[in-house]
Amino acid sequence: MVHVAISATQGNTTYKGVKTLDFTVTPPELIDIDVFIPDSKFAGITIDGTEGTNLAALKDAVAAVVGSIDGLTSADYEVGDAVLNGNAVRVTINAKGRKFTGNKTIEFIVTVQKTVDGKEDLKGDLSSTVVTVSIPNDTIPKGFFADVKGKVFEIVLPSTIKKIEEGAFPPAKNIEKGIDIRALGGQTVSVDRKAFSGQKLIVSEGTELKFSNIGEGSFQDAVFTDSATIVLDETVNHEIPANAFANAKGVKIDFSNGAKITGVKASAFAGFDTKAIKGLFKSSNNGGGGLFDVKLSNLSPFLKAADNNDAEDTEGNREILTLTDTYANKALEIHFTVKNAVNKLLENPKDYTITAKTDKGSADLKNLINADAYTLGLRINGYEGLNDAFADGRLLFKIEQYDLADASVSLAPGKTFLYTGKVIEPDPKTEFTVKDGLNNTLIFGKDFELLTDEDGDVIAYDNNDASAGSQNIRIVAVTDAKGKFTGNYKNEGKVTFDIAKRPLSQTDIEIANRYSDGKTGVKITSDDVSASINGEACKLLFGDYYFKEAASSSNDYFEVEGAYGEKTATLVAKEGNFTGEAKVKFTLVGNDIREAVLSEIGEREYTYSGLPVNPLKDETLNIREGLQLDKDYKVVYSTSDRTNVSKEDIIVSVRGIGKWGETAPVGTFSIVPADFNSNSLEIIVPNYTLKKDEEPNAALKSIEKTVVVKLNGVELPVKDFDITASLITNRNQAAIEVKPADSNDNFTDGVRSKTINILAYTANEAVAAANASVSYANGVLTLTNLNGTTATIVSLNGKLAAKFTVSGSEVQKDVTLAPGFYILSAGKTVSKFIVR
Repeated sequence: MVHVAISATQGNTTYKGVKTLDFTVTPPELIDIDVFIPDSKFAGITIDGTEGTNLAALKDAVAAVVGSIDGLTSADYEVGDAVLNGNAVRVTINAKGRKFTGNKTIEFIVTVQKTVDGKEDLKGDLSSTVVTVSIPNDTIPKGFFADVKGKVFEIVLPSTIKKIEEGAFPPAKNIEKGIDIRALGGQTVSVDRKAFSGQKLIVSEGTELKFSNIGEGSFQDAVFTDSATIVLDETVNHEIPANAFANAKGVKIDFSNGAKITGVKASAFAGFDTKAIKGLFKSSNNGGGGLFDVKLSNLSPFLKAADNNDAEDTEGNREILTLTDTYANKALEIHFTVKNAVNKLLENPKDYTITAKTDKGSADLKNLINADAYTLGLRINGYEGLNDAFADGRLLFKIEQYDLADASVSLAPGKTFLYTGKVIEPDPKTEFTVKDGLNNTLIFGKDFELLTDEDGDVIAYDNNDASAGSQNIRIVAVTDAKGKFTGNYKNEGKVTFDIAKRPLSQTDIEIANRYSDGKTGVKITSDDVSASINGEACKLLFGDYYFKEAASSSNDYFEVEGAYGEKTATLVAKEGNFTGEAKVKFTLVGNDIREAVLSEIGEREYTYSGLPVNPLKDETLNIREGLQLDKDYKVVYSTSDRTNVSKEDIIVSVRGIGKWGETAPVGTFSIVPADFNSNSLEIIVPNYTLKKDEEPNAALKSIEKTVVVKLNGVELPVKDFDITASLITNRNQAAIEVKPADSNDNFTDGVRSKTINILAYTANEAVAAANASVSYANGVLTLTNLNGTTATIVSLNGKLAAKFTVSGSEVQKDVTLAPGFYILSAGKTVSKFIVR
C-alpha cells in the first residue's frame, strides 16, 4: 500500500487543507519479459547418451542469457532445474524480490555432439547432431556419410585431414548448419572433384586454407560463412580445373605466395567475384610473388623504370597495377613484357593479347594518344579463366597529362616585340605559340588558356613591366566548370618571350627648334629632346642615350654653330631599352616663340571627367596675332596622360615649329578625383534573363559583366571598378555594388548600389547581333564585327586619316595616327575614339 499526501499551496485562495491518497502498486509478471536464447550461448555443451546430460551447464547458460536482459538483475530471478526431453530442454525462471512476480518457462532445442571415428558410427537421423569426424587415417573417403538417413545438423573436420574425396559428404541440402573446416587452416589439403560443391563452409575471419590439389568443381557454388582466403601449395604445379570456384561466395583467392599456376580453365571462376582474386601480378608488395610479371618494355618518351609501379592494395583490399606514360601527341606504341607463374616469357600474340578501353568505350592499343586512364584486358592463352579478372580494372595504363610547367613559347613567324614604353600583352590567337617539350604546338582554348583570377579576369601578364628583356606569360591548362583539367595538359605554366630593345632609328625622336641670332653658338641639351612611339609619347631620358657630338658621353649637351638652318644630332643608345643610333634633324631659327606668347594660363585644377583635359580650349592664351597652331607653334605637355588624376602638376608649354623656335612654359594644371557619389556618375545595369537551365547564383558573374559606368555620359573602363553582384533572398533579384578599385585614384571613396530583376528563362532567347567596336594601340587599329563595310577615319577637323574595306570579323591594320580625337564611319556604325 502506498500513501500520498496532497497539500494546498501556500497563498492558494481556491483550495485549502490536506488530502491523503492510498493505492496499491502491483509488480509486473515475469512472464511479460521477453527472453531469447541464441544458439551461440550453448557452444561446447555436450549432451549424449553415455556421459549423461550436462544440465547444470545448460542451467548456467540460461542464467547468463536472462541476466543480460535490460532491467533484470540477479536479485530479480532464479533459474530452476533444467529438464531434458530428447533434444528439448525446459527451464523455469522464478521471480524473487519485489520487482517482479510469477515465473516463466523457456523451452529450446539443443544439438547433440557426436564424435565418430568410422563410417559405421554414422547411421540414422542426425538432424540434431553435431558430428565431429575423427578417423584413424587422414582421408575422408567417398560415401563416408552414405548410411545417414535424413539430415546432419553440422559436420566438424579435424586438423588431421589431408585429403577429401569426391562424394565424401551428404548433399548440401542435407546438412543443416554446414561443414566446419576451420581446423584445416594451416594444413595442406587435397580436395577431389566436387568435394565441397554447393556446401556451406564454416570458417573464421582470416582463416587461410592451403590446398595441394583442387579438383574440378571442388568449390562450385560453395558459400563461406566468413572471409577466408585460399592459397595453393607453392611447391607443386597447378592447373585450376573447370568450375573449381564457379559461383563460390565469401572467399578470396590469393596467388601472392608464388604458387606455380600452369593454367586456368575458362570456367574456373565463372560467376566468381573477380575482385576477390589477389596476387595476379608479381610485385615487391607481395615479396615478388604473384602469377604474372607484367611491365612496359619500351621507355619512350618519358617512361622511367620507377613508372612500372608495383601492384598496390587499394581501399577494399583490391590490387591495382598501374603502368604510366606521358602525353606526347602521338600514338604510343605500347609493348609489354609478360612472364607467367613459372617465369616463362610469353610472346604476343602467340601467347597473349591485350585490349584497352576507357569510360567512353573501347580503344585501340596501337593508337593510344590522349591523356586518359585505359583499363587493359589481358588475355593469356591457357589462362582463360582469368580473363574477367584481368579486365576488371586492376590493370591500368595511364597516359598522364603533360605538365605545362615544362612548356615554352615562340612568337608567330615574322613577329617581334620592340620596346614601346608600355607593358606588352601578346595575343595568344595571333602573336605567339606555346609548345611542349616535345615540340608539339598547343591550341589556345583547347589545350591552354591565359591565367585568370577567380572573377575570370586575365592576370597572365600582371607581373610584367615595360622593360626590354625577358617577360612572362602565365598560362593554365583548360579546365571544366569545377576546375578539373579536361584535356591532355595540366597545371599552370609560365612561358617567356623577349621584348627587344628598340632601335633609336625606329623611334620618333624630335629635337625642338632653337632660337639663334645667326652668329652665336647654341647649346643643345637633353631637355630639347622628346620622343614618341606609334604616336604615343614615351620617356627618352639622358642616360638612355648620349650625344655623339658631345665632348664627353657624360655631357647631356653639345654646341652647334649659330648659323640659321637645319642641323643634325646623333643620339647613341646606352644600356637600357634602346639600341643603335639615330640621326635627328632640328633647325636653328631667328624667331623666339617665348617673345610671341603674351599671356599665361597660370595654375588650374580640373576634376576627372574620363576625357583628356585641354586647358587651352577656352582660348585664354594670348599669342601674337598671325601665328597659327600646328604651323608656327604647338602645345606640348610634360606628360602624355591628361586624363587620369595626376600625382604632380602637368606643365603646359608652347613650342615653336616651322620658322619659330624654343619652348615657352605657359602654366600648370592638375587633375583631382571626382566625387564617386555625384549624380553625374551613372551605374547602368539592365535586368537579366536567365539562360536555359541557368541557376540564379550561377548567373551572378554574368550579371557583373553587364555593368556600365558612365561619368557625364562618358563610358569608363569597368576594369577600374570592383563590381560585386549578390542574390537577394527572394532569388528573383540581384543587388549590385560598385566601388573604385584600389588602383583607381580617379574617384573619392564610395559605394554605389543598384538592384535589378532576374527574369525567368523564356525559351525565346534571341541571338543578339555582335557589337561593333574600334580600338587603337601601338600603331594598330583593331576593327571588330564590321566585316564588308568601308571604314573611313577622319580627325575632328575633317581631315581624312585612313580609308579601307574591312574584310573579316576582327581586322587589325597598321595605321599611323597622331594624338587626337578621331571619328570612324563604317556602314551604320559611327564611333569616336582617341589616340594618346
